[in-house]
Amino acid sequence: MAKWSWWRALRRLPRLLAITLWYTARTALQARRLPPKRQPLYRARRQQEGCRILCRLLGIAVQAPEVSLPAGRPGLLVANHFSALDPIVLATCWPVSFVGKAELARWPLIGWLCRTYGVLFVERERRTRSVAFVRQVRERLEAGVPVMVFPEGTTGSGDAVQPFKTGAFEAVAGLEGSWVLPVSLCLQQVDGQPATPEVRRRYAWTEGLSFIRHLIRWLGTAQMQLQVRIGAPIPTAGRHRKALAREAFEQVRALYQEMLTETMPFPTEDRIFSSVSMKQTGPGTVSE
Repeated sequence: MAKWSWWRALRRLPRLLAITLWYTARTALQARRLPPKRQPLYRARRQQEGCRILCRLLGIAVQAPEVSLPAGRPGLLVANHFSALDPIVLATCWPVSFVGKAELARWPLIGWLCRTYGVLFVERERRTRSVAFVRQVRERLEAGVPVMVFPEGTTGSGDAVQPFKTGAFEAVAGLEGSWVLPVSLCLQQVDGQPATPEVRRRYAWTEGLSFIRHLIRWLGTAQMQLQVRIGAPIPTAGRHRKALAREAFEQVRALYQEMLTETMPFPTEDRIFSSVSMKQTGPGTVSE
């Protein structure tokens, strides 16, 4: 079994920065050449492709079912959140726009990356901004891009799913033809060994742990396997945001508990990526 290594982390970091900067600069340049209405989907697709490259670089295997998103207008994907790298892992599955906290826009480099790939910023502490945020999400859905949020509002320790905040669900509550899709993400193996609760806590972005230390911990690990599991889509027509949040939370929590009890074989190939398409299926269904 490979051990955590400073040398591995230091060797990967320059490659990570170089590839990210080059790829993002090309994305920003090409996006500006497109009509505004085509830019969101282009950015989301480039994000998916780029995150698959980063996962290969980081030794991250993503195991997810090959599914099509529900029919109708694009909707909201909601997932649990334990690591700063969750968006990179989940973006390998779908071309989506993420929702992030507003302070990310002010971070050096990170803010530029977020803006290039179409992250929607939300100020969670300012209720006066909620109307503007709902409008932003709906505009992104109208552009044909699903939006992914982490309704826990923060990262957890990896032991359990925390209750969902309901604000983001307002953007799709009551919409005809739209949906909420519960998504659960679980760290299953590290360097070929099953991830114990202690291991999950070690790789979680917990309070008091700086972003740099958290990132270095992932960079110094040889191989990691994460599993993505999908719940049943929830139609939004006639539903209040609190009801949507409650049902989505129950599904994500149940899926996560199932994954915690499973032992998965490590992939025989170097990496696993699902080819998840944007093809739509029948109303209220997910095709496997």
